[in-house]
Amino acid sequence: MARSHGISAIRFVKARGFSLLELMVALAILAIVATSVYSRGGDAAVQLHGLERRTLGHWVMLNHLTKIRLEQRGKDTPIRLSSLRERKILGDRVWEVDTEIRQTTHPWVRRVELVVYLIDDGVEVGPVDRITAFVGRY
Repeated sequence: MARSHGISAIRFVKARGFSLLELMVALAILAIVATSVYSRGGDAAVQLHGLERRTLGHWVMLNHLTKIRLEQRGKDTPIRLSSLRERKILGDRVWEVDTEIRQTTHPWVRRVELVVYLIDDGVEVGPVDRITAFVGRY
């Protein structure tokens, strides 16, 4: 016996897809997530730039303080009381270091206060960092 495959034997399956509303909700969620990820990436770049600037500024100050200590080494007189500003270059950037040397209660010990500024396109940015140290005879 031969079977006949008539029209009644074919079943039409209704295709089920996403509605327009479901697509709009999915796109809205995707846009919110993408915006959040993008802004977090920008925040991380700003934080990295700030950390780099503070680290280099701190190195400039420590180098300057070491120079002051080395100049004092072997001298029979204490460091002269003074206040000055010097320009330094480190990390392809220009820095200015304010140095203030003050008297303490001990005749051979001086209080050294350093403040560093970044010079960006001729404009002073900062203070980036500051440090207080004590320098003595030895």
